[in-house]
Amino acid sequence: INEKHCNPAPVTLNEINLITVGRVIPWKSQLELIKILESDGIFKKINKYWLVGGRKNADKNYLKDLESFIRKANLNTKVSIVDFETDISDYYKKSSICLIGSKNEPFGRVLIEAGYYGVAVIARNSGAFPELINDRSNGLLWSGKPEDLIERINLIIDDSNMRIGLGQRLRQDVLSKYSSENY
Repeated sequence: INEKHCNPAPVTLNEINLITVGRVIPWKSQLELIKILESDGIFKKINKYWLVGGRKNADKNYLKDLESFIRKANLNTKVSIVDFETDISDYYKKSSICLIGSKNEPFGRVLIEAGYYGVAVIARNSGAFPELINDRSNGLLWSGKPEDLIERINLIIDDSNMRIGLGQRLRQDVLSKYSSENY
């Protein structure tokens, strides 16, 4: 993370944009996230959903399934699979919510990155995320059940003050614990 470029995302975004960052592989759960969002009509409430991490190091069969679902559900204008880039700051700066579906992440680098940009995070309650997120204080944890994710995402889509506050508190936590000055 280049801290010089980590200005927080603007809190006055008129559109809700989602981001998920990571290799396109089954345990990162991109397909599961899209299916859950599609099942509840969440895509009608958002502008864009970026899956950043791309095709190069993807599980090819999983990527094929993901692209097929996006096409069949007519989500091509809403969901973009973005190839790996060394600087994804522009995506974070345009994002309102970072969704993390990883089933067992040993350390939440993506959560830390989102925090630098003040982006609200909803992460699966597994791996390192319960150690990094104080639920409803600096982010939201979801159990892995679809209805739980739907409840949480609707909550912060509909409540901009909560969404902005979660992002700001996560940013404060990240800057106090994970800045280059602390290492």
